[in-house]
Amino acid sequence: MIAYSFLNYHLDEAVFVALTLVTLWVSRRIIRRRNRRGKFPVLFLVLIVLLVAGGLGFARYAEHNERGQIRRLVAGLAPTFAHELEAMGHGKITPQTPPDDPAYLAVIEREKAWLKFNPDVADIYTYRRLPDGKIVFIADSETDYNHDGKYEGEREQRTAIGEPYETPTKNTLKALAGQPVFDDEIVTDEWGTWVSFDQPMFDAQGRVEGVLGVDFPADAWISSILTARATSLAIAYILILTLISSGSLNILMRAEIEERKRTEVALIVAKEEADRSNRAKSDFLASMSHEIRTPMNGIIGFGSLLLETPLNPEQRDFVLTLSKSADSLLALINDILDLSKIEAGHVDLEHVPYPLDETIDDLHLLLATTAEEKGLAFRVNNHAAGLVLSGDPHRLRQVLMNLLGNALKFTSHGEVVLDVSWTPSPAAPYEGLLRCAVRDTGIGIPADKIDRLFQKFSQVDASTTRRYGGTGLGLVISQELTRLMGGRIGVISTPGKGSIFTLEIPSKIGVKTVPPSTPAASSPRFPDGSRGHALLAEDNAINQKLAEFMLRKLGYRIDIAINGHEAVRMATAGAYDVILLDCEMPELDGLSATRAIRASEPVGHRVPIIAITANAMMGTREKCLAAGMDIYLTKPIQLDRLRTALDSVHKPA
Repeated sequence: MIAYSFLNYHLDEAVFVALTLVTLWVSRRIIRRRNRRGKFPVLFLVLIVLLVAGGLGFARYAEHNERGQIRRLVAGLAPTFAHELEAMGHGKITPQTPPDDPAYLAVIEREKAWLKFNPDVADIYTYRRLPDGKIVFIADSETDYNHDGKYEGEREQRTAIGEPYETPTKNTLKALAGQPVFDDEIVTDEWGTWVSFDQPMFDAQGRVEGVLGVDFPADAWISSILTARATSLAIAYILILTLISSGSLNILMRAEIEERKRTEVALIVAKEEADRSNRAKSDFLASMSHEIRTPMNGIIGFGSLLLETPLNPEQRDFVLTLSKSADSLLALINDILDLSKIEAGHVDLEHVPYPLDETIDDLHLLLATTAEEKGLAFRVNNHAAGLVLSGDPHRLRQVLMNLLGNALKFTSHGEVVLDVSWTPSPAAPYEGLLRCAVRDTGIGIPADKIDRLFQKFSQVDASTTRRYGGTGLGLVISQELTRLMGGRIGVISTPGKGSIFTLEIPSKIGVKTVPPSTPAASSPRFPDGSRGHALLAEDNAINQKLAEFMLRKLGYRIDIAINGHEAVRMATAGAYDVILLDCEMPELDGLSATRAIRASEPVGHRVPIIAITANAMMGTREKCLAAGMDIYLTKPIQLDRLRTALDSVHKPA
């Protein structure tokens, strides 16, 4: 198949290298048309080669990580499955066991249940080596390959007990010898195309009594690997394209300057040539930005289309990562286009009513994670809460995003604070001044270099570019947009202590139109007959998804908290029928959160709390119960165990 050929022969890497060579050739042709002597310097070509090598290396690294994902998946699933079969008495089933034997049928039903609740797994089966050396299947359940809820056709029928295992491999023999084996080499047999994991099962004396085989569909796995590799190669190619474009622009600009110097004979002629060169630069910059932006929009668009198609969780994460990376690159291009529009006088401002709270809250939500990752305190003091203003909320948000983003970028410890206020005009109460001050405890700016802040492609010190990155466009665009809105930006700074950027914009009170209200309907996400309202406190995104899936499947409506403080706040403010707390959470652990929740509960009202923890050490259960929890569950959480725990603490009304 085509995907397997791409994976096996690394055709995607060949396409990546070919695109790079074609791009270089086209750029070279463009340069030669404008300047026959123009060529890329050796250092530039070396950098291109390094980027190509880096792209190929990251693609291989992404492939390695993707292969590791399924290894980690089966490392958790297969031993658990095998241990459960051992406990069910799999070793007592022999080729002579009748097909209607209750123990055998129980094993089959358990395998079918595993397949149902693990959609990433295609098939589960067991096999054994008999005393005469023959290898035979023992328990191979029906497999609903087409996921239609029926077991129809020869391919989906149960394999008979004792059917010969016709094609044992080296990995089969290793597993029969007691060694768990994951074979990520793609195998095609009469049932399909797979990658497989073989987990030995042991009897009471520790001898291998059989092997559990777990098959994963190769098509989905290949697609995931190719997506990961394609993401790395696409990002590398975009960087190469940007570098080639900027290098071409640099060569052409140098050619223009040299040509101008040869033709300049007077100051007026020199000025005219300089103006023409600036116009050519702006046109070329806008053209190149558009050419880069067009394929970026394609990447983002197809990424959004992919998100609308059936994807497994890993594929969805990869597509989201690709979309986020593309959005970041597109934001850079948009900055360049914004600057071009501002210089050309083509920026149109909106004048619409908007709630100031929404703009401020969105900024806080977007940047809170960045601040948390850097260990910074990020506070917003909104003294204009509830105010509806008339203006351009998009441009206001863009300016504040630049100011806050710079504050977070250049602050390594301490805090970043946004103060918002609105002062009415004494002469006209519905008119006034919106004032936003961004304070930080960052590196600060020397007084003699503040005037460089608002120059294009400039930063206070060249070393800041190397350390912090950036093009220097953000403050230039912010200042110009503020000027167009009739306001101004000021700055006060002390090196080593921090800076205060002040944004002042004349604003009028607006009237927010509200559509007619309609009677609230029950959310379509929660079916009638819900078992109750659950609060899940879990900081790990993957575990959140798993627990949320299980709870919804069991009929619960769910709210999610990402740390202990948030869990306490939500539990105190809301009415929940059950609370599930991860014991190891940032800021406030599950035990402390439980104590706080219990302390705030009204007399006679006790919400059941279930502890979820990866810590199965002796004494942990006692600590959980002593803190006020009702049930103690260790990871990995299985659906049946979670159902039993919920049944024991919560009954439907």
